[in-house]
Amino acid sequence: MPAPRMRRRDPHRRLGHPTQCPHNPKLYFDGPAEGITLRPPPPPNIAINGDDGRPLVTIHPNGQLEYGPNYTPDEAARRFWDALRHLAPARCPNCGHIGMEAP
Repeated sequence: MPAPRMRRRDPHRRLGHPTQCPHNPKLYFDGPAEGITLRPPPPPNIAINGDDGRPLVTIHPNGQLEYGPNYTPDEAARRFWDALRHLAPARCPNCGHIGMEAP
């Protein structure tokens, strides 16, 4: 005797009778959407960390600076520019290779 076939349930049906969003077919909601507003997340803080992983300086979205216990301007500046160089390496204006050294 063959094993009974299991029916797959729609994962969205677990919540009752959800309604598909008319603007995004991947979204469903299970209740009135009036009064619900989505806002973008707050802007992130920028932290420049030292060797020990603790922040040397944190820059808050309002421009406030919060200095860590091991803060020195030179160390924070060096770490900032090292990170920027790692994420966006310079390109040679003549041939486009990455890095300013001769290829």
